[in-house]
Amino acid sequence: MTNPTSSPENSIVPILSLSDPASGVAMLNRVFGFQPTVSSNEIGVVLALGDQKICITAGQAVVGGVRPHHLALSVPDTDLAMRECLSRGGVLSSSMTPDGPLEIPEFWDEGVRYVFFEGPEGALIELCMKKGVTGSLGWGHDHIGIQCDDINGTQADFLAKGCKVVTKYVLQRTEGGTEVAFLERGGSVIELFSPPKPSVEHHALVGWVGFQ
Repeated sequence: MTNPTSSPENSIVPILSLSDPASGVAMLNRVFGFQPTVSSNEIGVVLALGDQKICITAGQAVVGGVRPHHLALSVPDTDLAMRECLSRGGVLSSSMTPDGPLEIPEFWDEGVRYVFFEGPEGALIELCMKKGVTGSLGWGHDHIGIQCDDINGTQADFLAKGCKVVTKYVLQRTEGGTEVAFLERGGSVIELFSPPKPSVEHHALVGWVGFQ
């Protein structure tokens, strides 16, 4: 399955709200390699890593009623990328992958290998490699993950905003089934997922709070 064709003017940029934006920007640069761009907007400062942009702000409430659960960065080798981030002071997410990389064999053609890090102020950042895919040497956009209580309703909202469905899965695990839908717009991929366990509430003004 091929990746969506990039169209930057219609891409989706996640917004990260922090109590200390300067420290967050420094951490994103040091651990992951994000660089400040010459552009900023009415919401905040824009950082970039390859084709992935992030808008950093402070005190921003949730935008549009939907907040991302995590940002996933595409990497050519998950294990190597993990070691690089750890060597720069990064910390693995204790709630997601405390023991290192995991795999989801059902995704895409040959599965994915991924690991989660604690980003600024606990914002989750995933490093994700599509197995069997060659030719990608740099880091960049993979997807923006959104945990849903109503995956069909959330999907309908994104379709109304111009997204298209790429593929869907149901992951069967011992704790129950998780519905997953991948959507795309302008080269940006949205992962909607509805786990069997209830959602975890987050502070309203800190973390991933929406999109541009």
